[in-house]
Amino acid sequence: MSRINDLGHYEVGNVFIQRQEDNHSETYHPPRNYPPGGIKYYLGKTGKNHPRSKPIETPLGIFESVAQAAKAHGIESMTIQYRLKKYPNLYKRL
Repeated sequence: MSRINDLGHYEVGNVFIQRQEDNHSETYHPPRNYPPGGIKYYLGKTGKNHPRSKPIETPLGIFESVAQAAKAHGIESMTIQYRLKKYPNLYKRL
């Protein structure tokens, strides 16, 4: 069951029978904003090599990325990201 132009409610006069594959092909898929070179540009770029990486300051010093800080602290990267939010006076992005 599909709606005409995917608008309005599912009601008499606004629905018709259609295969799921055909209905899905009509959905809008916005273009993605990948950098020049496409998605492969990011492959292998982790830590300080990633284009969106920012240095952070922790009680142990200044690090070029969350990954490096996590390795120095001996904890997971997600823990560093949590501490950046929870303790802004001790952990901060520069």
